[in-house]
Parts: sequence; structure tokens; C-alpha cells
Amino acid sequence: MTIFNQKPIINRCAGPDCNNNGTRASLYKDSVIPMWWCDNCDPRLLVYQVRFKIIATYEEALTHIKAYCEGRKSDYNFLIRAFARAKGLPKTVGEKEIQAFFHGIQLW
Repeated sequence: MTIFNQKPIINRCAGPDCNNNGTRASLYKDSVIPMWWCDNCDPRLLVYQVRFKIIATYEEALTHIKAYCEGRKSDYNFLIRAFARAKGLPKTVGEKEIQAFFHGIQLW
């Protein structure tokens, strides 16, 4: 998963008046819908003052699903797909798109 984690997020930061790309996501503890943030913006600016988690890697996404979403496969699929799309994977995905996403590295 190192290759996946190293790919930059291309979604814009949710910070007010910020034009940077995100580097991490905030998630409410029982949610899989990410809000993207750069390193300069504080998620507490726009996230309601409830408990939330900051994640930036594939492994942290897995941990979030296991800890807060009862390990539901559908939540895992949704969150990993959201991260992949935020990193540039298109909505319609076949072998060609996966190869381009991982820069031609054979994964299987």
C-alpha cells in the first residue's frame, strides 16, 4: 500500500479561501464520508464540534472502519474508493485505468 499512500490527493482543501490540495481527511467517528484538508488548515474550522478522526493513509482508513464502523465491507469499499478518487482514480475503472493510476506497476 506504499504506492497508494504516496500518491498525492488532488481534491481541494475544504479550508475557507484555501486553494491547496488536501493531504488528509477528516471523518466523523461513525462516518465514511471524507472532508479533505491540507497541512495548513485546521479541520476544526468547518467540522462541527463533535468527535472526528483525521486519516491520511490506507492503513488508517482500515483502522477507522474497524474501530468506528463495525468493520462493514460496504464502508471499507466506500472509503477506499473515496481516497482513490481523491488521488485521481477515475469513476469508471478497468485494468488500463488501474495500471495508469499505479504508473504501470503490475499488482497481480
